[in-house]
Amino acid sequence: MRRALSIAALTALVLMSTSGRAVADDWIEVKSAHFTVVSNAGDRTTRRLVWQLEKILDETCPSQEWEVFPGLNVRLWPGHIRNPDVILTRSGAMSRYVPAAEVLLLVEITSPGNFRQDRIVKHGDYAAAGVPFYLRVNLEKGHEVLEATLFELVDGSYQETARSANGLLRSSLPWPFEADLRALAVGRR
Repeated sequence: MRRALSIAALTALVLMSTSGRAVADDWIEVKSAHFTVVSNAGDRTTRRLVWQLEKILDETCPSQEWEVFPGLNVRLWPGHIRNPDVILTRSGAMSRYVPAAEVLLLVEITSPGNFRQDRIVKHGDYAAAGVPFYLRVNLEKGHEVLEATLFELVDGSYQETARSANGLLRSSLPWPFEADLRALAVGRR
């Protein structure tokens, strides 16, 4: 009798294989003939920023219509799913993935290992899927020089609507909020 390996077991086997290599300090990329897994699970600064940004967006949200989550699967179009760091979506959805039409804002936190992907590829994908707001937090140079840019979808492409200054991001869209990114990165609010 043949046994099927679970995804977790298969991933563990691949991680133990010699095909894994470090992409950047805390990023690990594992490649096989069938898939690539990139993970920053060990990056405390990224996880801290995700958690803190979730809290800020949740606390400042003026409506019960929206919920904030870390890393849910977002279906941009059939056959194309992304998993952003933070997602702001309509409340009450119950599915394996969130359709892009139910998303208000996506947050990606970049680092040396994923900067091109977040800055170019995902930027274009999110715009093509019609996601109204995209917040990109640039961590690739370290937490001392954190930068963030909020983009709003206008006529099918993203336009910059807010940019951090000295690590402080202030925005009036999609509602007023403020985040001291450098303080958040080291665990202070």
